[in-house]
Amino acid sequence: VYNHPSLVAGSNELAFALIALDASDVEIPTDAKWNREVIIDELLEFQNTSNGGFGLMDNKSTSVDMTAMILQALANYQNNTEVKDATDKALDFLRKQQQDDFGFGTAESNAQVLLALSLLKIDPISADGGFGTRNFNIITNLQEYQKSDGGFAHIAGSASSVEMST
Repeated sequence: VYNHPSLVAGSNELAFALIALDASDVEIPTDAKWNREVIIDELLEFQNTSNGGFGLMDNKSTSVDMTAMILQALANYQNNTEVKDATDKALDFLRKQQQDDFGFGTAESNAQVLLALSLLKIDPISADGGFGTRNFNIITNLQEYQKSDGGFAHIAGSASSVEMST
């Protein structure tokens, strides 16, 4: 991972590379092409300065999914002032994208945001976090996607579950 030829092809490559490096707790050689700091710097370049969201290929077109995935990757680096500032802006973006039912439009988007909130130690059922209340939140919204077979549909109201959504 730390010598991959083109991690900057998109923000997802960078995010998953950082997650993989952190998960393996690998020590990166000093002569490696990539290190955690460089990956973080590159990731921050994908943040839209006007709305706080992150894009896949650039910082112009942002999405809930990419913003949540990048927050997952940056969760371990909240002691870095620049990362913390970017995180706060991204969380504000997510709050603004949230629908009235505290969902984000698909089971996958809900799951990505829920994972990001968990890694950032933000309680998704606390009104203080801005992602729901004890009785009505992103988790109760996600349950609307669950089908009788235990799987999840991509869109609420769909007749059957989908492997990717599950």
